[in-house]
Amino acid sequence: MNNMTTRPKYLAIVTLVFAWPWALLAQAPAPALSQPAQSQSQAADSGGGESDLRVPVPSIVSIDGGSMVFLSHMERSNYLRGGISLGSFYDDNVFNQSSDQVGGYSLTAQPHVAVDVSTTRLALKTQYSAGFTMNQRLSAQNQGNHGLLSDLSYRLSPHVSLNIHDNFSITTGFFDQVQSDASFSTGGILQQPNGYVITPLSKSTNNLGSAQLSYQFGAGSLVGFSGTSFINHYRDVPTGSNLVDTTGESASAFYTHRVTPRNWVGVRYGFQRLTFDPLAEGSTTHSIFYFHTINLTSHVELSFFAGPEYTSLNSQVVSTVVELPFVLVLSTPVSNSMWNGAAGASFGWQLERTALQAQFVRRVSDGGGVQGSVNLNALSAQVSRQITPKTTVSAGASYAAMDPLSPSASLSQVSDSTSARFSVNRQVGSNVALMFGYSRDWQQAANSPSSSNFNHNRGWVTLSYDFSRPLGR
Repeated sequence: MNNMTTRPKYLAIVTLVFAWPWALLAQAPAPALSQPAQSQSQAADSGGGESDLRVPVPSIVSIDGGSMVFLSHMERSNYLRGGISLGSFYDDNVFNQSSDQVGGYSLTAQPHVAVDVSTTRLALKTQYSAGFTMNQRLSAQNQGNHGLLSDLSYRLSPHVSLNIHDNFSITTGFFDQVQSDASFSTGGILQQPNGYVITPLSKSTNNLGSAQLSYQFGAGSLVGFSGTSFINHYRDVPTGSNLVDTTGESASAFYTHRVTPRNWVGVRYGFQRLTFDPLAEGSTTHSIFYFHTINLTSHVELSFFAGPEYTSLNSQVVSTVVELPFVLVLSTPVSNSMWNGAAGASFGWQLERTALQAQFVRRVSDGGGVQGSVNLNALSAQVSRQITPKTTVSAGASYAAMDPLSPSASLSQVSDSTSARFSVNRQVGSNVALMFGYSRDWQQAANSPSSSNFNHNRGWVTLSYDFSRPLGR
């Protein structure tokens, strides 16, 4: 990618994103405090009539995904926020080796600026960050980092709502995994790409964008349509490593109905297309899921889905024909189809000082940058607890098993990946915070000797300064 040609594009995007909120504020005064939208269970608890209940999209089919933000931190909006984060990261296996591991440090500096705007019909959060990462062992991977996060919710009419989310980044390796803002959407359980694979340190360009339109045509009935696009592109890959660029598009439609004040059922049709480079492979998947959402309390939600998936796989078989004095290399297109069972569940719990998320998913997904389409079985959980007004601890773990749909088309294969993480965030001043973190990662190759397996011990320390200023007051 040419930095000279892409720089004007970045500037144009940032200018557009940050100019829009100021224009909106000029048209309508902002409220001093903006309360979070009332959920269906909260409305039922407060005795609100069914006719005035605005139905939210169930999380299992929503593009919003869950949130790790405490309820006590969700009250204020209409702010300009900014700051800078300085970080030091250590990885004891920067070359992804199974033996003779070599450790290395990375140093980062990342300023950021964000706008949070809320009106009676619109809620917009957007953040842009730019900085630099310097690597001790892999100086070729030194580069500038860019990140743009945007969440938009707009009520087009009393019964029609539009949600748009986008997460764009240009990073090197591990940095972005510990710098994410918990208040931004990470994507729904059915829109997220495969993020469980540990890849070699390399420069990557990633974008995950989703849009969803929902229409409430009855007091307890809702239909919706959504589309998602994502790209993972790698460059400057270390010698001896191979990574796969992935492009994915998906679309879905759903219908849901409230059968009791706390139970919602529905059906969803989904379409997904995955393509890979340099692999000569692509897949197309159609699915039909039944889903069920239960609001156990106003802040505890359990959802699950299940149904069949039909996948068409297109690949090529390369063969060599020797007819002396000629050697011919033939590429033969091959296509096959298969049925699979898909299922998943998510659990979310938010309190004043505690947030917890857990999810399980089994479905056809991408190979995480090392292989083509896979049957993915993944389980993950994370919890965050504010133990004192100035100290927050967080922990998380994940496990994923991957079965490639076309083993012969993969550059390499990963069968299992496990990760565990712990961090402590301490507020050391009104605007300054210090974070310490540690993670342990294991990865196992499929049908390979143990010498192909590897693990990582990673640690980081970040010092951040953040400020916020009210808008429109």
